[in-house]
Amino acid sequence: MKTPVGRRNFVAAVTSSLGALAQSAPAPGTTRPLPPDAGLFPGFEAKWVSSNGAGIFLRHGGEGPPLLLLYGNPQSLTCWHKVATRLAKRFHVVAADLRGYGDSIGPTDGGNDHIHYSFRVMAQDQVNIMAALGYDRFFVAGHDRGARTAHRMALDHPGRVLKAALLDILPTRHVWANTSKEWALNS
Repeated sequence: MKTPVGRRNFVAAVTSSLGALAQSAPAPGTTRPLPPDAGLFPGFEAKWVSSNGAGIFLRHGGEGPPLLLLYGNPQSLTCWHKVATRLAKRFHVVAADLRGYGDSIGPTDGGNDHIHYSFRVMAQDQVNIMAALGYDRFFVAGHDRGARTAHRMALDHPGRVLKAALLDILPTRHVWANTSKEWALNS
């Protein structure tokens, strides 16, 4: 009889084998092993794209107009697997990890005020991956942190974003203008 592995030991074993991958982004022109799919994205291709010092991992597939899917914290692109395969019947779906999340790799130096992990930089990464796939204009749907990234993308690149769906975020302007200690404690 096999002894079950506890969650803590499992996470330690997995992260110890991924430690080398998490150190830095892949050098331009180099290849990196593709993470396994486990059957979650049938018919989708896995790909790495280099963007501004980061290695962005994505899966893409389907037929039709391009649709970029961005997830929220602490998830990864795999959270889209059930809807991505359905959407792929009508769209060319691109499910991408944000820099430093999921299987994507960001720079080890976050920069002054963590600028290398700002929504503006993450939005530019996603514009870059869509361009690498041959798309100048596309639809985008984002959830939580992905929605904030999509929002920044729509502000910075209005000519590229055809339409945006922002899920499960409060309006940014409202949050910054109305946040108080009382509001935060009662939320």
